[in-house]
Amino acid sequence: MLVFTAGTATVQAADHSSTKSSASSPPTCNSQPNLNDPTNSSTAALASYYFVLQHSDGHSESVCSLGDDVQPGDTVTAHFTFASNSSGSEEVTLVSYTKTEGSKQQTMSDCESFSQGTDTDTSDGCSAAGQAQLTVSVPNCDFQIDFIYGEAIASLTPGPYSSQHRLISSGSGGEDQSCSSTTPSPTSSVSGITTSAPGSSSGSGSGAASSSVASGVSGISTPGTGSGLGALRLALGLLLIVGGVVALLWGGWRRATEI
Repeated sequence: MLVFTAGTATVQAADHSSTKSSASSPPTCNSQPNLNDPTNSSTAALASYYFVLQHSDGHSESVCSLGDDVQPGDTVTAHFTFASNSSGSEEVTLVSYTKTEGSKQQTMSDCESFSQGTDTDTSDGCSAAGQAQLTVSVPNCDFQIDFIYGEAIASLTPGPYSSQHRLISSGSGGEDQSCSSTTPSPTSSVSGITTSAPGSSSGSGSGAASSSVASGVSGISTPGTGSGLGALRLALGLLLIVGGVVALLWGGWRRATEI
């Protein structure tokens, strides 16, 4: 039996049928794993299960395992039947997670659960299904999806469902599509021109002229002359005018006295 690790748990392969079919008819799933709860016990919980994958391109299919062709942006529905000799208080949950780039941390994206009896914990962030059918949306990025016994964990690192013997089926994908991206807001200042990302603004100091345009140049500043310097220039100009008038009058008076 081939065993490989994916996402939150160890997933078993080659021990059940991976037959696919159209969404209108269930696939043939033989010798399905993890029908007992806990999965390492002989306590019957499920008689069978399968999943319907509604892809974002409109195509849909039925599969036996979440490891079969789940893609980013899919809508996944789990169909299941409880074993006739189950405890009568079983709870199953379908939950999807986003995976953080460069980290093993996973955060709940969507979750739905169904209980045979009374759900004693309604604070797990999962909606309660009214029938034995669970539907969640898969993140349109790096994801993990798990079909489990019991309550979902809101934030986790890989492994807890498997180590707790609660994992029924699991799948992951979208590793090349980051769930988070940060767009930097470039700023620079060259020769009095300050640029910033659209939507930002910058102030100008006293005596500075500014203009704002949609291209991202938020301010163009020119050095101010200062009110003191302007007054001095005005005074000098008036003094020169007065001096010229006085010189003209003085020259006229001298000519008059010499005649």
